[in-house]
Amino acid sequence: MNQIQLSEGLILLSGIKNLGGRTRFSLKLGNSIAQKEKVLYLSFDEYKEKLQLMLKQMDVKLNKNFEINSCLNEFCIETYLEILTLIEANNYSTIIINKLNTLLPDYRLMVGEFDFDFTLQTVIDSLLFIIRQFNCRIILVDELPMHKINLQILSESAKLSDIRFPRVLVNSCTQIFYLCYPAELGCIEDQDGNDISDRIELYNLKNENHEEELIILNNKELKIY
Repeated sequence: MNQIQLSEGLILLSGIKNLGGRTRFSLKLGNSIAQKEKVLYLSFDEYKEKLQLMLKQMDVKLNKNFEINSCLNEFCIETYLEILTLIEANNYSTIIINKLNTLLPDYRLMVGEFDFDFTLQTVIDSLLFIIRQFNCRIILVDELPMHKINLQILSESAKLSDIRFPRVLVNSCTQIFYLCYPAELGCIEDQDGNDISDRIELYNLKNENHEEELIILNNKELKIY
């Protein structure tokens, strides 16, 4: 995890929808960040004890500066007010939100036309306000449908344009990561026949250096998958 250099501001951590790893990876990342600063992990679809168990399964000791909160409601103004209250009371430097879509209303339950781009922009503007107000970092965990990903696994030359992210995320995020586990996609050897069954690929597609980067991690060591 020490290989991962994070910027300030709004960060996106994305992965393929219906494939695992995002929650466990973001938990381990948050617990690692908490070695140096206070971190708040917000989950809207799991409960605290299960997330703590995930950390134990990865042989990770819960850092005292890493707080997991699963008590907030999905998409309502009270959610943002409670986040503001938590940050103000506990002075968190990093907030991890799992997942982005839990901050969006369920369009199937809405009456009338649903403007996804406008709604997403409103959510992002609210998070950017929190970042400015408290000088903190927010990491959004998101899932991507397979059809939006044109990036080939084992690719050393990945570009941001290989994945169709909403423009508001591209423009608002200071850093964008894409997480991939080739073995989960059926790839266990590279072109030279070398075993890559434990290889985790983390693509740093947007950063302050404006240079794409592929970070190779070892699943046998991290126990994410």
